[in-house]
Amino acid sequence: MIRLTLFAALLLAAPAVAQTPDDAQAFASCQKAAATGDLAAEAALGRLYITGRGTNKDVARGLALWTRAADNNGKHRGRDSGALASVQKSLGELYYAGKDVPQDYAKAYYWLELAGDTMVMDSGADTTGDAELDAESAECAKHVPAEQQMQVLLDIAKWHRAHD
Repeated sequence: MIRLTLFAALLLAAPAVAQTPDDAQAFASCQKAAATGDLAAEAALGRLYITGRGTNKDVARGLALWTRAADNNGKHRGRDSGALASVQKSLGELYYAGKDVPQDYAKAYYWLELAGDTMVMDSGADTTGDAELDAESAECAKHVPAEQQMQVLLDIAKWHRAHD
């Protein structure tokens, strides 16, 4: 079984919680910063919607924010590459786990592979990314037919052409 990062595990296992004034203030701050295009704020706001902290739980809205942040149109490349790879990885883990969203191994594979590419390309390293991410991606690949894996890799190549 895929080993989720601590962040994703906490996110996916988060029970409904009582709201506090701090939650509402964090939500308002994230909302304001996300409106300026801040990648980390978009990702945090998406997490707040997905978990229902500081706002009503709205998985669809949170997923849309995470997807927008992860796709990013290249505007964060090099500047927030760690945050970009993190939100891409979180999307992959969310689709892999299938909690609050339909389980979709192909989408999970896409986002995990893209996160690995983001890490490698933005660091300039000649590595294949981090070992945990590689293991998660390999686990997803076991559930995706070879033809669909090829399509995912083609879609990632298209993403790179559009964003680099």
